[in-house]
Amino acid sequence: MVYTSGGGLRFFVQAASVCVIGLSVIPTAQPLASNVDSGSGSVVEELVGDCEISDGDKAFGIQGVIDIACATGGLGCYNDHCRYCKVIDTLKSAHLESCESLGASFPSMAPLTVSTEACHVSSGDAAVGVGGMTDPSCLYGGIGCFNDHCRFCQSKPTPQSSHFLLCSWVENSSRSAESLEGSAGDAGLDRVLSSESTAATGTSSVCSMTASDGDVAVGINIITDVTCASGGSGCIDNICRFCKTKDTTQSAHFTACPAVATKTCTTPVSSGDAAVGINIVTDA
Repeated sequence: MVYTSGGGLRFFVQAASVCVIGLSVIPTAQPLASNVDSGSGSVVEELVGDCEISDGDKAFGIQGVIDIACATGGLGCYNDHCRYCKVIDTLKSAHLESCESLGASFPSMAPLTVSTEACHVSSGDAAVGVGGMTDPSCLYGGIGCFNDHCRFCQSKPTPQSSHFLLCSWVENSSRSAESLEGSAGDAGLDRVLSSESTAATGTSSVCSMTASDGDVAVGINIITDVTCASGGSGCIDNICRFCKTKDTTQSAHFTACPAVATKTCTTPVSSGDAAVGINIVTDA
């Protein structure tokens, strides 16, 4: 293009500059909401559908927006034109950009109600030093969290509990068992479980528990041990204890099961059975 005067060239340059500045302030992100401009017809509807997120993500303060800048990638981008953003800070959303900073607005999340039930753990977990304590930071999940307000913790050092944080009531090993009553967390829970176990067992002197097929397969069995009344490694309740029948990774920390004396069968075979070739033998 040829210009006959410098004035025409200056006008062209100014106009081009205005266009560039105008484009730079157009937001690249749009919220996935009913007020998204439908002027583009089915194309916009298709884009919104591609950017939908799960209810699980929403529960952790995560939303999604259409962001054309994601064509070149970026934090939280997916499907080339969608971006995750955060409505509130949770463990799962903390690394994302806020939706407001991307020009998107979403309704405020209703505050979650924290449960108040005791943080119970199974007798098997308790036997290997794994306890449960109250932790308000578990409201939005996290490693070791369960029931939205509980976290697994270490009540005593064992291979199974070594990766957990120390339980809040095991703060000072020099404190007596009685002084733990009423301290932080679910300190009295072990006593409750112990009382329930004692009540269920009553005055029985024989353990009625049997090991699962999975435990047996890895060399773990259950035996009667009255010394468990005062606790100890492998004790399940006040009369039952885990023990190992063979050395495996899972059974290595248990003591060996006591040897069972071989008994000889003394039942005689009848003359009639013997006459037709039937005999009785000892089978341990």
